[in-house]
Amino acid sequence: MTSATSAQLCRITVSGPSGRADLAVPVSTTVAALLPTLVRHVVREEPDEYGSWALQRLGEAPMDPDGTPETLDWLDGEQFHVVRAEDPLPELDFDDIADGMATAVNRQGNRWNETVNRRLFLGLTVLVFGAIGAVLFEGSSATISSVSAASLAAVLFTTAVLVARILRDRGIAAISGLAGCVFAGLAGLIGVEGVPFVLGPVGVLIGGIAMAGTASLLLVAQRILAPELPIVPFGVAAVAGLGAVMAMWLHLGVGLTPHQNATIVLTTFLMVTLFAPKLATRAARLRGPQLPRTADELQIDVEPEPAALVVEQTGHADRYLSVLAIGASLVFAVAFRFLIVEPGWVEYTVTGLLTALVLLRSREFLNIGQRIALVLAGTTGAVSFVLSMLAWFTPVWRGVGLVLLLGVALLLVLAALRPSHRRLLPIWAHLANVLETCAAVALVPFLLQVLGIFAWARGLAG
Repeated sequence: MTSATSAQLCRITVSGPSGRADLAVPVSTTVAALLPTLVRHVVREEPDEYGSWALQRLGEAPMDPDGTPETLDWLDGEQFHVVRAEDPLPELDFDDIADGMATAVNRQGNRWNETVNRRLFLGLTVLVFGAIGAVLFEGSSATISSVSAASLAAVLFTTAVLVARILRDRGIAAISGLAGCVFAGLAGLIGVEGVPFVLGPVGVLIGGIAMAGTASLLLVAQRILAPELPIVPFGVAAVAGLGAVMAMWLHLGVGLTPHQNATIVLTTFLMVTLFAPKLATRAARLRGPQLPRTADELQIDVEPEPAALVVEQTGHADRYLSVLAIGASLVFAVAFRFLIVEPGWVEYTVTGLLTALVLLRSREFLNIGQRIALVLAGTTGAVSFVLSMLAWFTPVWRGVGLVLLLGVALLLVLAALRPSHRRLLPIWAHLANVLETCAAVALVPFLLQVLGIFAWARGLAG
């Protein structure tokens, strides 16, 4: 027998109450989706409910309906049995305890495998790169550390391109390329600020330019030399680098304070997330048909598009959207740290409004990575807000704050316990839209206050 994972189809024999059938099934389809077809082939009487049937190996428990031939390790030529779910075939008894223990252990889903092994070593590689960065900051010579970081960036850049082009390994290419972007940024930072570790504005500006430039070169290489280079990691690095460049330009060139700087950067990237879906579809060259206004326009844009082309462009659009959403989330997480440098009612209000806007905006993103990134960024703002307020409270009010936080934790647990099949009422989506609009409108006067526009206007009036 050969493994089912080596091909797109797995050839099996299925036995049932009315006979047996030889079938070829897709390896990526769940058992629950396959059961209706299997039942039709081996059950002559009209089945009253497909869910009342189960698929079983001889001597084993019924298979997980959510499993697939690939995850359940089906083999070509293997035989399975379709049985009533309420009357499955009995499991075999073991006369050898060691054999029974081995069988039970192998059925568990937490066994070490090659996929986990690969992830472990890639994770350790990331830790080694982090240790190298720490060593560079602890060096005695800024010149040597800067040149070493730049050399590592060049080597890792080349490695990422070669791995993607020759080995077609996206994981190793992503880690190598991202490490190259980070080391390029460190080279610029150390070259300007020196060692030990100092986050000076000029150094951050040069480091951001270096990181964004390296990430942009990798994206160009993806288009020209190595199509297997992943777009999202390097796009996120480029967006994060641009965020650092923008923040330092506002600080050095315009002379804004850290709080003003963080407010402008957060608001700007919040606007980016607002227009991100349209920007992503435009970048992927996806354009929907225009709404017809006359009878003649009904004949425009009626030609069908090839399915493969539409699927490919949609994938590009989703990746571009991930770049903007995750990159903006990184900028949010850092900028929230500087919103409450000097706590005051304006700073707290701006932080609360921006946190609410980021969390409300996350509901519009259905991709798992995009939504999680935005939720984590908004949570960072909420945590900064709460910790800063609790630090100024008296012990009594701090205890009240802790009780309120326990209430928030209870609400989150109740949300997790909510049945997945129950949909939210439409009123909640409408309320979220209203709250987002109100928060955005309320933010405008506070932005003017933070930027000193009101003080400037009062100065004009004498």
